[in-house]
Amino acid sequence: DLGDSPLVVVTERSDKTGPLSSEEQEFERTWGKLMNQAAGPSTRGKRVLADHSGHLIQVDRPDVVVN
Repeated sequence: DLGDSPLVVVTERSDKTGPLSSEEQEFERTWGKLMNQAAGPSTRGKRVLADHSGHLIQVDRPDVVVN
């Protein structure tokens, strides 16, 4: 329990195009749930999606990290 400590979980959202396989869809659903849970220990926790980003969000979207 982190109380009301600020906690932000920043998650990539790539520009992948085309349909996802059923395995990829299941992975995305599970990953999303896990990332939302990661923000849960704080009453001020939240998840932010970094559009047009890969794994290195700080390089691809430094504006999201700064905000």
